[in-house]
Amino acid sequence: VPESFRERVLSGKAFSTKEVSIATRLEVVDAAFRQFLAFPILGVGYGNRYGIFDYYTSYPDKEHAVTPHNAYLQMAAQTGIVGLAILLTFFSKLFVHMRRAIERFRKADRHDIARLGHALNISLLVFLFAGFALDSFDKGLPQAWILVGLCGAYVYLSGQADEKQVVDARIRDEAGLTTLGRSLARGAP
Repeated sequence: VPESFRERVLSGKAFSTKEVSIATRLEVVDAAFRQFLAFPILGVGYGNRYGIFDYYTSYPDKEHAVTPHNAYLQMAAQTGIVGLAILLTFFSKLFVHMRRAIERFRKADRHDIARLGHALNISLLVFLFAGFALDSFDKGLPQAWILVGLCGAYVYLSGQADEKQVVDARIRDEAGLTTLGRSLARGAP
């Protein structure tokens, strides 16, 4: 770690609002929030990172887009309440489906696979908490969307495991009835 970085962090100057980078970030956060308040329903359009400069901040370098480093605030500013609600609903439903999938694997006595589901849930939570410090969900940590795909595959496979459990139960029932039928035919009690 460079000495200048270590000195800056350990001295506490890095966390001062007088520090240029902190002051700039706070200005951009404020600008993103004001942009959201100006367009609360649909926002200014997904991916519109430059609109924030035109109306809400005096940031000098308008050629390079900066973000509030909060994916939720950025999503609210760009897509409004509608977009933010869709995003939060998506992740909420994903957690509900993951929970059900874990239960299906538990009922099928696949506790090892159920633990994998817990690991995926924890990873997903870390990804969502990271959203408070990321630029955005698409550019800030795009690899994390692979995690969302893995969760979808996990939910799908749990449905397959559930169907297999039902088929296995039917086979056991039919085998039991067949055995009972043979026993009755022989006159066994």
